[in-house]
Amino acid sequence: MSTTDPSAPITSQPDTAPCLERILLATDGSPTSRVAEDLLLALALPSGTAVRVMVATAARDWDVSEYLQLTETTWGEHVAAGAIERLGERGLTISREISDGDPAHEILRAADSFDADLIVVGSKGRSGLAGWLLGSVARNVVRHSRRPVVVARPLRRGLSRVLLATDGSAHAEHAQRYLGRLPLPEDAQVSVAHVLRPYTPYLAPDPFFPGALDEVVAKAVQERRADADALLATAAAGAAQPGRTIHPVLLHGDPAHELLALAADSQPDLIVAGARGVSALEGLMFGSVADRLVKHAPCSVLIVP
Repeated sequence: MSTTDPSAPITSQPDTAPCLERILLATDGSPTSRVAEDLLLALALPSGTAVRVMVATAARDWDVSEYLQLTETTWGEHVAAGAIERLGERGLTISREISDGDPAHEILRAADSFDADLIVVGSKGRSGLAGWLLGSVARNVVRHSRRPVVVARPLRRGLSRVLLATDGSAHAEHAQRYLGRLPLPEDAQVSVAHVLRPYTPYLAPDPFFPGALDEVVAKAVQERRADADALLATAAAGAAQPGRTIHPVLLHGDPAHELLALAADSQPDLIVAGARGVSALEGLMFGSVADRLVKHAPCSVLIVP
């Protein structure tokens, strides 16, 4: 692991247009849903920001009585009212939606209907089994969403430390721009990390020129390092905002492993990453690195498609 010079000058013209005008908060009354509310409250949202509190009751896999249907709806109203009461002190414009159906499907449908700029979900719900790293509802929402999704985990310090993962892909650029407009606390510290995969050539050394291959490989590594430094500088400039401290970080190895190791060491409150990277197969909405970050990160993770 190596870190580029954090004192290097970062110049930018950040996009000041808000990226969060409409937020969908999916809740089921579980402790992790309350964590999702905490994350939403930690954002420096301007007064009037539209928030829709959405509760999906049990899917109708069984033919149940009207009484049980009414009980489910009453429970959903109670859960939504509790969340609205917590959020109401912030001057937000809050609405509610109680929906009956598969929770992940209903959350995605509600996000499209509300035209949400962000979906906020807890890492596990009421049916999550102890020991599961990620509930099936959150996992399905992240994998299939065409909108940014944050999977919330308990906050240590609000949202004062953020880790942005970048690899030069289109999705990483979207994440970078999104973070640049995300209403974090003014004194937020942002680490911008890029991971260089190791390069091991499959060519045999030339017996007539013993050092030729080593020289070529060394030059290639040097060029990749220069490209990585330039990528970090661009990403750092895109994520910059007045008051934010930006720390570029260059890592070497497997991207997901190195990013998780960095997160364990630096303990960010939020990781921001693109849904797919440069190595993702065309047509996949969710890449393996993003998947591992969402499953194993010790903090909240925001995935931007």
